Order: sequence, then C-alpha cells, then structure tokens
Amino acid sequence: MCWIAAANKDIGAHLTMYAGRYDLCHLKDLVREPKLHQVDLGKGEIDYPRALKVAQQTGMKHYIVEQEEYPESVMVSLANDAEYMKTNFE
Repeated sequence: MCWIAAANKDIGAHLTMYAGRYDLCHLKDLVREPKLHQVDLGKGEIDYPRALKVAQQTGMKHYIVEQEEYPESVMVSLANDAEYMKTNFE
C-alpha cells in the first residue's frame, strides 16, 4: 500500500478498482520530507484506518507489516507497528 501512496494514488480507489484480486498486502508508512523515507505505522502520511477498512471490504485477508527503515530500533518499531495494528484494525 505504501508504494500506491508514494505514487500519489488513492489506496482506497485502487483497492476498489481491483476488488477481489488481492488476498494479502504489505503495510508500511512513509513521510516525504526531507526525503521519502519509511516510519512506523501511524507516524506517516498514509491514512491506514481508511485503507484497512477498504481492504477488508474488498476481500483482503492477510496483512504483512513490512519495514526497512527504523526510526529508533527494530524492536521499538516492531512494538509500535504491532500496537498500531491492534488499535486500528478490527
């Protein structure tokens, strides 16, 4: 989903257009300034509560949190991402 947003496309519109074609997706968040880079889920620009709701409505079954850059440490980001998913995903 991150790269859909990075391309300035609407995640919800993309998932709706291709409803039923995705069973799983990768989640990562981003900020663009000072340059495009990844951050913990919920700390960036992507509206994941909306995107996850549309994903569920269009048939998404599995979610893989993927992160390649860590603001603090791998373990801190892992805890932050897990908490974000627990709080924002039904």
